[in-house]
Amino acid sequence: MLYIKYFASTALLILLPFFCLGWVLQPLTGDLTRIGGLSERDFGWNAQQPQILIKGAPDEARPTVIVLGDSFSDGNVWQSVVMEKSRFKILTFKWDGLDKDNSLEHWIASLHTSYPTVKYIILETVERSFMNKFVAQPRLNHNKSKKSITVEEQTTKAVRDCNLLHVMPDPIYSIRSAANSFKRFDITTQSGDTFIAPLNRTDLFSNRRSGLLLFFKDDCIKKEWKPDNVRKAASTIKHIELIARSEGITFIMVVVPDKLTTYYKYIKYPVFDQYPPDVWKALDEQHVTQANLREAIALAADSTQDLYFPDNTHFSTKGYVLMGELMSKRLNEIESAVKN
Repeated sequence: MLYIKYFASTALLILLPFFCLGWVLQPLTGDLTRIGGLSERDFGWNAQQPQILIKGAPDEARPTVIVLGDSFSDGNVWQSVVMEKSRFKILTFKWDGLDKDNSLEHWIASLHTSYPTVKYIILETVERSFMNKFVAQPRLNHNKSKKSITVEEQTTKAVRDCNLLHVMPDPIYSIRSAANSFKRFDITTQSGDTFIAPLNRTDLFSNRRSGLLLFFKDDCIKKEWKPDNVRKAASTIKHIELIARSEGITFIMVVVPDKLTTYYKYIKYPVFDQYPPDVWKALDEQHVTQANLREAIALAADSTQDLYFPDNTHFSTKGYVLMGELMSKRLNEIESAVKN
């Protein structure tokens, strides 16, 4: 019995510092803080977010819109905004939820077989993945057993989760993030897979160190892009649109701007020697039907605190609401044009 007491006391003494450190650093919630070894106390969002109801997937047999998207779509957030504002019923599939055995064109051409009510297909990708997805022939598996994303109805959070029940962090992360809390980051610096860049404004985000921007290292992959290859990718997308049109399905391309792209003009020191090719312009040059989000998101970021979460590479709820409103408007525009 005495041995157990000594063992428990020793274990508590070892765990107590990490518990206290976790309490100071605050519970880990962001992907950029996690992969960069940075604390939520420094980079966690503090301004209140709107609360919206995330809708579950509609009846799989009767969607009017099918989305093939990445992590900006798999939470069904912007889609819920669209469905709340309109009569569109949206069913979403993930890019990485499909195998690469057959062509994307085959999958699109056969959509009416499984989903006879579908009128629109939206291909969504974050900007940094544009070339990887489309510079070569996209290949996805045509398989009726493939499932759309599963989403439970829930309400988004208005405030960040700082519940003390979550304060036991990974010891290595704790030490790294505690050490990084004392660094100034006067120049753009890489920490793990996260870059920390000083900004010329401090009101764009609500976190404690709001004069710094966190962005994902792959946002820099664009510096390797060549204009000819971007045009080739846009041409591939135009070909996909024509396939959809031949099946009586209206195609819409959506490229979500990287966090680095949206906030680039506020970074004190340039990340690129020459800014990479504009994918939205390339799509327009190929006459691809798209929902061009870049300008509206950049404009909103200038006056909306936490349009992207400071600790995350994704939109905040504010950002997803904006995307949903833009997508709803674009769908209505395209529908009106088709009817006329």
